[in-house]
Amino acid sequence: MTIKILSAHYGASSGSVDVTAIVQAMMMHPSGNVPINNQSMGQDPAFGQLKQLRVDYCGHNGQRQTTEGAEGTTITLAPEFQAPGGLLQGVMQRDN
Repeated sequence: MTIKILSAHYGASSGSVDVTAIVQAMMMHPSGNVPINNQSMGQDPAFGQLKQLRVDYCGHNGQRQTTEGAEGTTITLAPEFQAPGGLLQGVMQRDN
């Protein structure tokens, strides 16, 4: 799987950080899983608030895609995942 991360931002309304390099490094693992938490993102940009991760990326087909996930979940950047209606998207799952 070839994923090119265009941008990735982690945070809440009170502050966010650019985590593009962190998410790109995670794509070296073939699963494409991105756990969303302060540890994996390298810091807590909005103490006491629920954070979101937004990732803009291109998959093997070159099509630009966006996926988002909440703190405490994991997104999978899988451009070959075909959603109903033919839309390509990432997959989000809740961490337990």
